[in-house]
Amino acid sequence: MIFDKSPGPPEVFDFKDLKDFDQFVFDQAMLNEWLEIARGWLAPVVYVVCVLGAYIFRMLQALIYACIGLAFASMRRTTLPYPALMRLSVMSVTPGIIIETVLDTVGIIIPYGFLLYFLIAMGFLAFGVGACADQNTPTTPPTGIPQAPAPPASPYTRQEM
Repeated sequence: MIFDKSPGPPEVFDFKDLKDFDQFVFDQAMLNEWLEIARGWLAPVVYVVCVLGAYIFRMLQALIYACIGLAFASMRRTTLPYPALMRLSVMSVTPGIIIETVLDTVGIIIPYGFLLYFLIAMGFLAFGVGACADQNTPTTPPTGIPQAPAPPASPYTRQEM
């Protein structure tokens, strides 16, 4: 076997120098045995790795979308706490995930679907930030409209002295 790690002359390694491994034989039977052992645990390990990878991806996506939500809140001239924006970003991603799952299940492939799902999420995020911004701003009646007088104090209520 020849190793070429450096720009110098290649390093030559002869397997005959391994005297301790005389009884080691790698053949089709041993390969089949290893594959049979791996078949039992390979699927659960791959499943766990895929689920953890998807979770990490969605958490990073929510963090990035919450930062975009900060920009939306700034455009609306309101302040929303970052945890609230995290919740809004998770909720805004949900419709895209559902649509993608349904379309994948029925076998419909949308070219550049990730862009469509991103735009859907941004629309829901902008709507959510706008709804929260409307709740945070005090409502003042327009000028020129008379306001109703305050109701008279009830004789049955206790008044502070």
